[in-house]
Amino acid sequence: MSDSRKRARRSSGSDSEEESATISERAISGALVNRAVPVRKVETPKYPAQLFRLHTLAAFFGPRGSGKTNGAVLLARRYLDYGSFTRVYIISPTYESNPCFEVLDAAPEDVYTDLGTILASIDDIVKKIEAEAEEYRDEMEYTEMYNKLAAGKAINDVEQIRLEREGYREPVPMDKPYPLIIIDDCSHSQIYSTSRSNPFVNLCLRHRHIGGEGFGCSIFMLVQNFKTGVPKPIRQNLQQFFIWRSADRSQLEAMWEEFANLIDLPNFVRIYHLATDADKHDFLTVDMNPVKDEIGHFRRNFDTALFMADPQAAVRGAV
Repeated sequence: MSDSRKRARRSSGSDSEEESATISERAISGALVNRAVPVRKVETPKYPAQLFRLHTLAAFFGPRGSGKTNGAVLLARRYLDYGSFTRVYIISPTYESNPCFEVLDAAPEDVYTDLGTILASIDDIVKKIEAEAEEYRDEMEYTEMYNKLAAGKAINDVEQIRLEREGYREPVPMDKPYPLIIIDDCSHSQIYSTSRSNPFVNLCLRHRHIGGEGFGCSIFMLVQNFKTGVPKPIRQNLQQFFIWRSADRSQLEAMWEEFANLIDLPNFVRIYHLATDADKHDFLTVDMNPVKDEIGHFRRNFDTALFMADPQAAVRGAV
């Protein structure tokens, strides 16, 4: 073991030149080693390597007219074209007056515009997601039975009864359901209530498991105000922050607190201005779980990776 491993110095976190106590370490013979537990891989949606892992919980923060709806729709449409999402649910009281949403081809029954029944809308969406997942599982089960019989393999009594009941029909081709939920213009509604009984908070915390193992959903939230727009339990679980220009410094500092482990505040302000100052519709992307190291945690819009050139910058993976 190297001297640097044997003697690690704990940083004081201040500008003081005073050295802290030396810390030594010694391996414990026969102790449990911290290592990855081998687990079965759970299927998740495919996604473009230049974008973001799925399923995701993402928030788009910006004042009215900043372009956050346009940005969210661009991202959703790219995932739809790639086959990442198979269905889009939209909750927005301004849906009818926002033609931008039309490019997502959401079914009329999957659009919810009444803020007065917004929690019932969440419940309805969850039921649809769970029903679609169950329908897919059921059809895949039937397909397996049908293929066994077609291949001349032995089938049991349960499989025989199911095939007879279905009339030995050919299986129906189905894409595995991977839905996206978009929440827009719902600030100060019940959906962002901090109540423990809020079903939307519960949905956000278990969004990767809704519908059962291997299913799940992604959620995009579009809000104007970070501090009062999204409850803390949701903010703490966001995977992507898309941040448009704002004159409110307190909003910026509140956002930074959610990913302070990636960058210090002065450098965050620098990278924020680098991303947003050139054009009023430009935005800063903060990705908590980047697909590739060469893309990193920060981007201008979706297509320009931003890195801190200063080797002393407090950015994980800085170059």
